[in-house]
Amino acid sequence: SSWDTVSFAKKLPGYKMYFVQDYEPYFYQFGEIFLLAKKTYEQGLHMVSLGAWNKKMIERECHPVSAIDVIDFPYEAAEYPFRERDFSVYQSKKTLRLAVYLKYYGKRLPCIIPDLLCKLKKLLAEKGIALSVDYFGEAESFHALGGRNLGMLGKEELKNLYYSADFGMVASLSNISLVPYEMLSAGLPVIEFADGTFSEFFPEGSATLIGLSAEELCEKLIALLRQPERLKLQLSFARAYMDGLGWEKSAAQFAEIIKGL
Repeated sequence: SSWDTVSFAKKLPGYKMYFVQDYEPYFYQFGEIFLLAKKTYEQGLHMVSLGAWNKKMIERECHPVSAIDVIDFPYEAAEYPFRERDFSVYQSKKTLRLAVYLKYYGKRLPCIIPDLLCKLKKLLAEKGIALSVDYFGEAESFHALGGRNLGMLGKEELKNLYYSADFGMVASLSNISLVPYEMLSAGLPVIEFADGTFSEFFPEGSATLIGLSAEELCEKLIALLRQPERLKLQLSFARAYMDGLGWEKSAAQFAEIIKGL
């Protein structure tokens, strides 16, 4: 599933299949590596895309000469059971706790997100609301401004974080991340980026989509605190879409592709 394995795989005998987990040219600045990654989608390997967005990007940006099949993006609902929350209490909150998935990879906005949240903290403070930020997903040695880094968490720690936070934030730029599925499964409202891929998977209204503006995010958060019933609606849209998704379903889809060769 990594572009730099393709040249090795082509030397091996047998039918070649290429599992595309991300549109990997977007991992890099434009240049040699960007172009080499892009060209792997034009080598004649039968591609299977994790979700439809990768396929769309390959067909739009490249010249594929082989089949591109799609399987649904899976998640394990049983690992993050839904917990009902009383959104009416959001109207009186004086402290907001944000769980933020952060990696040092550029596709996760490791510089933009902390800068945005530092500005957001000041804007919310002017309105009498304190912002508490918990980063997770990267080594504890990774320093991020505007909050504390909890490091790489296990499933139980993640579940407790999702239950205790008021909002979750994820940047899914080169394909959807598993993290928003987990958050929404647990009943945590999600903030995602409009420039990312979230809206390619989830129906409109499933999360709060933002640009790169702290002012915009502040306005949207204040609006949600005043009308918290919108958060319940977001979760209902998201959970309706996620109903039935899972590893068994995606594995069955993959198996059917193989049987149909």
